[in-house]
Amino acid sequence: MKKSLLYSSIFLFFSLSAHTQIIEDWGKVNPIHLRMETYEKDTAAEAVILFDAASIAASYENSSYEFRHHRRIKLLKSSSLDRGTIALPYYAKDDFELIRNIKAQSISPDGKRYPLEKADFFREKNEGGYSYVNFALPQLEVGSIIEYEYSMRGEDLVQLKEWYFQHDIPVLYSRLQFFAPDVLGYIYLFQGSEYLRKLGKDTYSYHGVGKLKISEKLYEMWDVPATKDERYMTSYNDYRARIRFQLDKVYGKSAEIGGKEEFYVRQSVLSSWEDLATKLKTHYNFGDQYLKKRTSKQVIESIVPLTTRAKTQKKKAQIVYDYLANNIEWNGYYGIFTSENLNKVFEKKTASRAEMNLMLLAVLRALEIEAYPLLTSTRGHGKLIPDHAIFDQFNYMFVQAKLDDKETFLDVGDPVRPMGYPEIDALNYKAWLVDGKASRWIDISVPTTRDVFQVKCNLEDNYLKGHVKTKCTGYSAVSERHTAAAPEQKEGAYWEERIATLSEDFSLSNFTTQNEQTLDQDFYAEFDFSIHDQVINNEDMLYISPILHSNFSENPFKIRKRYSDIDFPYQFIDTYLFELAIPAAYEIEQLPASTSIKLPNDGGRFRYTVSSDEEKITIQSNLKLSQRQFKAAEYPSIKTLFDLMIEKQGEQIVLRKVDR
Repeated sequence: MKKSLLYSSIFLFFSLSAHTQIIEDWGKVNPIHLRMETYEKDTAAEAVILFDAASIAASYENSSYEFRHHRRIKLLKSSSLDRGTIALPYYAKDDFELIRNIKAQSISPDGKRYPLEKADFFREKNEGGYSYVNFALPQLEVGSIIEYEYSMRGEDLVQLKEWYFQHDIPVLYSRLQFFAPDVLGYIYLFQGSEYLRKLGKDTYSYHGVGKLKISEKLYEMWDVPATKDERYMTSYNDYRARIRFQLDKVYGKSAEIGGKEEFYVRQSVLSSWEDLATKLKTHYNFGDQYLKKRTSKQVIESIVPLTTRAKTQKKKAQIVYDYLANNIEWNGYYGIFTSENLNKVFEKKTASRAEMNLMLLAVLRALEIEAYPLLTSTRGHGKLIPDHAIFDQFNYMFVQAKLDDKETFLDVGDPVRPMGYPEIDALNYKAWLVDGKASRWIDISVPTTRDVFQVKCNLEDNYLKGHVKTKCTGYSAVSERHTAAAPEQKEGAYWEERIATLSEDFSLSNFTTQNEQTLDQDFYAEFDFSIHDQVINNEDMLYISPILHSNFSENPFKIRKRYSDIDFPYQFIDTYLFELAIPAAYEIEQLPASTSIKLPNDGGRFRYTVSSDEEKITIQSNLKLSQRQFKAAEYPSIKTLFDLMIEKQGEQIVLRKVDR
């Protein structure tokens, strides 16, 4: 251990010689860091992590591991001062984890230290078994350095505490050391490998900016760029460089052979997918609930009789789906397993999403409809890892059923979400279908969502007046049905709120909807309108803004460079149609120019078409995204597309008054 630390310190000294040396000893800071006013590699950064070091030591004898962490942060701007208020989470239930040996201090730019006392650390219990150690560092100002260290004992030898090299501010240097006895065989999973470029033996460039070195039991990164929670991304943690350790095998030690110790596999910890599927099918809170009728007898006997007149599998499934969606209240939890017998859950009329879908699965199988559970990770939970049979990666369960020879996703829980459309948060590309030896990974794909917004109007006394008709399909229809059904949004109040962002002087009337309860049909809304502020009268000229509504009123992609992928939950097409009758006393002075732009590899397009004749002006705006995910390298293309779309939405029609 001492030798390893010595070699690490020697290596650190030389590896950091290219930039300012970091002194690892508690409270000893390089004077250059005290005087630092900005981080040259990211001058916009409000703070920078100067030093972030940890070690994980697993102990087979104690069935636990020790995690030690030492962090030092430089505060560069006033917006960073709240970083001195810190909460360290740990799972305290049954002493599963315990944080101890905490110390913390702030260091002012002149080098004065303000250490915390034992009484300054507070433990806070939270729901779900989690607790926090809270503390606030004193006397903070721009230029201060905050420093803290602690150790944590954990009982889980299978999945050790993960380590993040990357954070929402830049990191000058990050290091993890890992120690485990030979009897414990771990695999490590490094997230971010798609952004690595090999520089030399065990050394890589990260995003072309930072540098990673992987050596035996030592993982280091330098100059790690900040990553932030951005629009249209899955879990923020999916895009942070991190490393996880998973116990793979436990070895036994045999007698020495020829002076050398020999080991054999005593226990395989990581299951195969086939083994995991077998265990799930016989698990009381999973397989038993839909495979054994006694656990769901009441559910089956209450719902199956409702399907007797249905002639097709789809209609039978629809009856079951609608009954559960409208009679069982979702309790706000997702999960994989039931909390108790499905019959008892059914009696309570409140259930988790997993319990709802297991009830659905039980009834479908009782109707002799081929159906299977699907396990996935919600978008906020993180990416899936198909290469390793790690069960903890799943946190969501829904159903795939073959209805009249067509595979259909079924996900009960939202009364206005139709069959074929899983919860949006479950659209994480893949799901694992549990079917014993036939278990397999499948792709989650859903129909393209479409919005059409159609305006026909004319000009009266500097008011734009006319009729709007909207059509929504897919997830957009689900959203609009929810909005329209809200008690406070009756008679089109939600459209009044949308138009109010354009004008204070407007009126809406004759609002109607179609297919509000017919979930497998498009949702329509129509209304008449009169808007003043879309028309500007400047002597003999009229300036008319033709865009009354857009799903993208501003560009969600504003930053210059993005490190995370752009991840839309589903493919969509937005179409805007505008038709304006030209007043008799006016003629066209200027129209927006038609234009179009395509994304590489047919990933999407934006098309803006303008045409006219003597009687009317017609504008059609069409945005289509044909793929859901775009790599970070494709960000400039998609940013340019949205820049152009927002620019065109701001352009005006100009009419000139003429004598006739």
